[in-house]
Amino acid sequence: MVFIGYCIFYALALVLLNRDIVTTTGMLYPRESETREVRSLDGLWNFVKSDITNPTQGMRDKWYLDDLSRVRKTIPMPVPASYNDITTEHAIRDHVGTVWYDRKFFVPMSWSKNQRVWLRFGSVHYEAFVYVNGEMVVRHEMGHLPFEAEISQYVKYGQENRITVMCDNALIQTTIPQGKITELARDDGVSIVQTYTFDFFNYAGIHRSVHLYTTPSTYIEEIDFTTDLSKNNTDMITKRIIEEATTWHEKHNKPVIMSEYGADTVEGLHLLPSYVWSEEYQTELFSRHFRAFDILRKKSWFIGEFVWNFADFKTAQSVTRVGGNKKGVFTRSRQPKAVAHLLRKRYFALGREVDECTLIPSDLFTYITDGSSTRSSKHDSTDL
Repeated sequence: MVFIGYCIFYALALVLLNRDIVTTTGMLYPRESETREVRSLDGLWNFVKSDITNPTQGMRDKWYLDDLSRVRKTIPMPVPASYNDITTEHAIRDHVGTVWYDRKFFVPMSWSKNQRVWLRFGSVHYEAFVYVNGEMVVRHEMGHLPFEAEISQYVKYGQENRITVMCDNALIQTTIPQGKITELARDDGVSIVQTYTFDFFNYAGIHRSVHLYTTPSTYIEEIDFTTDLSKNNTDMITKRIIEEATTWHEKHNKPVIMSEYGADTVEGLHLLPSYVWSEEYQTELFSRHFRAFDILRKKSWFIGEFVWNFADFKTAQSVTRVGGNKKGVFTRSRQPKAVAHLLRKRYFALGREVDECTLIPSDLFTYITDGSSTRSSKHDSTDL
């Protein structure tokens, strides 16, 4: 097959395939009740990776009309999961373009009586085409959001059904987030390269749970809440300390909340005096921010502080990252770094000072000596 420029081929494919996107509502998370039944479709699905130079072959050849196993050799793929992390194959980890999933499921005959049947995906990154028994039921863009479709008219009650999903992870100038696809000439052919400006890995696949659920013919579709704004509402973020916070306030005459403060830290790295990447450096940096925040809190326009980040996360390989973004106060496996204990004490102290919170966990302050400055009668959990 003569290789067609990927970018031109992909653009034409979008024009041909992108029909009107089915809009979805707020979507209450499916929960069983006296009027609703819920079934999970999580588990092992069949998985096929399209050829990187021919991303729309599956659409043109209508793979969704039959079991994927009859079209290509499939491998089992857990759902929910990012397919990039499941195997040890570079071709799957770094794949750019379309992949296909399918599986079988049963719908009980009882669901055919005065019931609506819905299919809900928590997330598919980035674009998804969903078919039930060979019929398209929904297409969705924006990989990080849930979507659903009513499939009452597409399922066979009391029989086996097939669900097929085409997932496309390609990021271009019109996607959110944006990306760019280029062709790289190599000795062994042409390589497709996906680039983007954000610093996390472009994970792809069926990322969140898949559910079948029922509703009565007449049902509650969504709930809206209208609330009053709190005087303590924090809706602005910046990323500096005293000087920058003051500058922002003087320029815009608005309240300021400090955000995005932190330091990349490798768990278990201890250096004295404190040095970049060490847990001591992260702790000292937080402490200095806390001091600045306490000074700023005396000014009426300073309304809050927000740390970056909760936990470490993986990023694309880079000379500026040591195995990912390490600014978390917790590791990627959710274990605390030294600074997590400092931040915990900070938040409980603020809760006591600002909101008169009397809840102090017994393990918040560790006993050292009677004369220890870290153990006062005000903080001693034994006095509570």
